[in-house]
Amino acid sequence: MRARSRLARGVVPALAVLAAGVGLLAGCATHGQQRAAMQQALVGRDYAAALAALDRQGADPQDVLYLLDRGLLLHYLERYDESNEAFEAAEIRIQDLYTKSLSKQAVALVTSDVAIPYDGAPFERALIPYYRLLNYLLQGNLEDALVECRKANLFLATLATKVEGEATAYQDDAFLQYLTALLYEDAGEWNDAWVSLRRAETAYARYAEVFGVPPPLTLGGDLRRLARELGYRDDHEIYRARYPDAGEALPPGHGELIVLFENGLAPVKEEIDLTLPILKGERDRYREADAFARVLAGRAVGHTYEPAELDYLLRVAIPELRRRPPLVRSAEVEAGGVVGRTVVVEDVAALSAAALAETMPRILLKTVLRGLTKYLGSRWVEKETGEIGGLLANLLTAASERADTRGWISLPDHIQMARLVLPAGEQTVNLRFLDGDGYEVAVARVDSVEIRPGRRAYLAWREWE
Repeated sequence: MRARSRLARGVVPALAVLAAGVGLLAGCATHGQQRAAMQQALVGRDYAAALAALDRQGADPQDVLYLLDRGLLLHYLERYDESNEAFEAAEIRIQDLYTKSLSKQAVALVTSDVAIPYDGAPFERALIPYYRLLNYLLQGNLEDALVECRKANLFLATLATKVEGEATAYQDDAFLQYLTALLYEDAGEWNDAWVSLRRAETAYARYAEVFGVPPPLTLGGDLRRLARELGYRDDHEIYRARYPDAGEALPPGHGELIVLFENGLAPVKEEIDLTLPILKGERDRYREADAFARVLAGRAVGHTYEPAELDYLLRVAIPELRRRPPLVRSAEVEAGGVVGRTVVVEDVAALSAAALAETMPRILLKTVLRGLTKYLGSRWVEKETGEIGGLLANLLTAASERADTRGWISLPDHIQMARLVLPAGEQTVNLRFLDGDGYEVAVARVDSVEIRPGRRAYLAWREWE
């Protein structure tokens, strides 16, 4: 029997499952391209058509992204109970995926990460309880909304423990902490509100530094008010000094309107090719595939070589994020003669970019290792079967190389908030959507929004362009 190098020996079993692995890939389209019909219908506000397009593309109850998109579309169709069912199914599936199939991992080693079921980025998982609590809130069900608040806080506490001490951009969700604090206060649960509000202040300090999203001006007034209500005199004085211009209390006979404005579409991941040179003699120099893969991954940022040194050009595919900046940049909200302007409280696009940037070194190394495994396997086939066999193996491995471009792309580019103190009674809310220069792009009107004295009302709106 012919001797084999340690590198080649490791790829023989991998080639045995390669053909089956190629069959798991759903074609050459990226995830964004596969969801093109759904996105087109969303931009046209035809949510029923978007849902039908999603189901045509593949109604797989085991696919987390299908369940997340379905939950969000049902939310916009105001089918809130069905929306929550879809989000709950997504949460259950994500939990199931913590124990991943070894067979899927093996196939992914020689095909693509697309063979591994998608379980969501941390910021995506955090937005599931946000939409569930919003579903309950828009039905006037504060009690069940509070259950989602607690689930959100538990997830964020677990996340904080998991990333403690790591250089991770997304360590807490400032917006989610802030919103849960407001709902706790609505329910009279001031201690829980105080905890979430202080965490929101800390998280927004990090948001400002990392994502360029400062805390909303109203946060200081909330801290001052809750410190006073809880009898924390020292804290009250601290926050009075820190936020001197923030108001604390509602005037008698007034309530508050909170507008949650979701704007645009989240970024999509596109596939880009990298071509990495393998130089003559390197296959013999590096006996371990991991060590060789690290060398090749380093060449992704540039490498100079003489053509005479070239043995092979290794092609790999990696994801690249493309942001889709919305035309609308903010909204002016008017009701009862009071005018307010929305501000960004959650930059989903920035969170998505940070998540990909942090995982890219691991993605690149894994992708190069996979490409190297395919390359060595095709060389072994060529040696065993001849040039034609090697060519066929090369074609097969090239066809199976796809970047993982999946993500929850029906999410907004960002979420904004406006808060208006209004006289009690039914109010008509007028929305003016403005571009970056302050010019009006579109308008909307919402009738019969009830404002109760000393209480908050919530209004959610989505723009797509």
